[in-house]
Amino acid sequence: MLANLMAGLALNRRYAYHSVGALGAIGLTAPERTAHVNDGLQRLGCSADIRHYFSLHAVLDVRHSQTWNAEVILLLVEQDPAIATAIAEGVLMRLRCGAACFEQYRARLW
Repeated sequence: MLANLMAGLALNRRYAYHSVGALGAIGLTAPERTAHVNDGLQRLGCSADIRHYFSLHAVLDVRHSQTWNAEVILLLVEQDPAIATAIAEGVLMRLRCGAACFEQYRARLW
């Protein structure tokens, strides 16, 4: 579902600003997700070398998200406030698909 949404938004220029919003949602939620993965791997006894990617991205993705918001989303909305709606719709689509995905994980893996 998540891959289909992102590909669908990226494949049609009509949804360019929706895609920007969806990418922004990924950036906003990535640090928490990678931190949880790192914590889970640590509980399983995985070494720091194995967890390196996740521990690094739990920190780096915060800065990446801030930069994306300031240098992409904010600038686009300043140029044309009307596109804020499409960006917000993209954020909501990505968050809803993410929630549905995790609901399926819970239903099938718990």
